Amino acid sequence: MSKLVLTALAGVAFAAGAQLQLPDASKLKVIDGVNGFATYSPIDNEANTSSPEFTGMSYDALAFGGTVTETNFNPGQFISEDYVSIQTDQDYLQFLRFVGGVSTVGDRLNFYYFNAGGNFVDGFSVAFGQAGLTFIWTITINSDVFVPKAGFLVIESAATNTGPANWRKKNVPPAIGTTTGDVFRWNMEVSDVPAPASLALLGLGGLAAARRRR
Repeated sequence: MSKLVLTALAGVAFAAGAQLQLPDASKLKVIDGVNGFATYSPIDNEANTSSPEFTGMSYDALAFGGTVTETNFNPGQFISEDYVSIQTDQDYLQFLRFVGGVSTVGDRLNFYYFNAGGNFVDGFSVAFGQAGLTFIWTITINSDVFVPKAGFLVIESAATNTGPANWRKKNVPPAIGTTTGDVFRWNMEVSDVPAPASLALLGLGGLAAARRRR
């Protein structure tokens, strides 16, 4: 089920009375220009929603059309969305796109992935370089962020933000994958190959090991 959560409490209620327990944001990978970056395009550039670099779209509810609802959430509040992707297993996140934004330059959103059992898997945090609540944001991930085949995406507005954030929803079902209840506008592309930065570190580690053996 999709569930709008407007609370600063540490749990997000979901099926069977269980809760998604948000970990401390310090456990999230920081997307800072090295581990990845965020770019935006105007809402009228609706056709520009796919990436030419990868073809690993595993969930897509970004398509335009239908009735759109603005969903604002204040600092310290968050929204959860359930999803089932077409992945065969847990994969590495390459791109995440969503329609929405933040009120002030530098405001931060925290993204948490949970599996279908409600267990935290991975996540990342992004400070946005453009203010505005109705952009198409593309977050490119250069660090290993693991995404379960099915589960929940939670977007939290950092408690230190200065104004509301926004994540749009609509009444059109996903084009790829499934969800229940409200349909928030986002998609993701994944790969079974680690992020380039991680591969580079592995290469450096192998080089260092080879040097030690000499």
